[in-house]
Amino acid sequence: MSAATAVLAERREPARATVADAVRRRSAAFYVKIWLGGFVIASALAIGIGPYFASSLRVYEWSPQIGDYVFVPGYVHRERGEGWATTHYGQLGLATSCPAPASGARTVLVWGDSFIEAHQVNDSQKVAARLTEAFADRQGKTLQAIEVGHSYWSVADYYFNLPAYEKLFNPLCHFVVLAEHGLVDLCPDGERFAAVPDFHFVQRPRVDPRKNRIMQILKAWRLEEVVLVPWKAVHNLARDVRNMHVLRKEGARGPTTHRDELLTDRSDSNEVLASWAYVIDHLKSAATKPIVLVSVPEVPLLRDGHISLDDPQAAWNTRLASLCRERGVGFIDMTETLLDDYRRSGKVSRGFYNGVPGRGHLNARGHYLLSERMAAYLREHFADAQ
Repeated sequence: MSAATAVLAERREPARATVADAVRRRSAAFYVKIWLGGFVIASALAIGIGPYFASSLRVYEWSPQIGDYVFVPGYVHRERGEGWATTHYGQLGLATSCPAPASGARTVLVWGDSFIEAHQVNDSQKVAARLTEAFADRQGKTLQAIEVGHSYWSVADYYFNLPAYEKLFNPLCHFVVLAEHGLVDLCPDGERFAAVPDFHFVQRPRVDPRKNRIMQILKAWRLEEVVLVPWKAVHNLARDVRNMHVLRKEGARGPTTHRDELLTDRSDSNEVLASWAYVIDHLKSAATKPIVLVSVPEVPLLRDGHISLDDPQAAWNTRLASLCRERGVGFIDMTETLLDDYRRSGKVSRGFYNGVPGRGHLNARGHYLLSERMAAYLREHFADAQ
């Protein structure tokens, strides 16, 4: 190799090394850009599409007519946690089909907690819509059922809210649905219905005003869907942390006592009946229209991999029916209706495909069966309902 060629080769080596380094640097930067781009796109998809698969954030406003917070008119709730449904709200935080107050429409009010709020089923499948449909005729004469339900409500909330809604809608009667814990819903819970030193109801706002203010701001800026997925993620993480703390404190089985254990053979019948009498008397005092208690036991029930047709509260149900007769309150027992339907159809009235069959909230079939019994009761006891 000539001297000139050697010199040229020496000059090319640093150049070749410089090019290789540049390629490596560009490659690292390229992959970082790819990663960042993918992260941005994935986040945008999660924020944009994710809300469709998550339940809505709830937004309320203060109602002077009710004296409490209600859903904002036009609010649409999307439920994805249990069931797959959409609920639309109009005036006073009630269904969009609800008649205007003081309109003269014939109405009945259906009271309850999340079982009557019924976000798990669509508007047309809820008990109020089914009951209204049962009384529709060709002349346009209808009986309008109005559901007044809210998650975590108790008999105390019914007591405090009955006067306002009755004044607005002048119903034929009030149906009070006991479905979440069955008859235990009438027993003291230590929060809203206290037993110490004496039986008494405790009033509280429907929502946390500070949290609701945040929701209102997000809605005003149309950001509620943008923050929905991150909000749900943080909420679920906080819930899991709380559950882990409970497990560490209480052991693997969790708390050793539950509210639904109150009504057993060991329960003090005098205390239970006294609490029920207190509830019935106070509901009657809060309303001028008839009160009808509706017992919806958790039957049939999936237990240990098998469907059970036994109602562990059957004996207590009989006692409540007797107490209602003594106190001049109507009573509907859904037990046989639910069991007969299961024997005939093989279908359960609670639960959804994304939950446990036979457990949880009432499904569309459960709402239909409930409306049928209510309709039969109205036809039997109220001539104005015909």
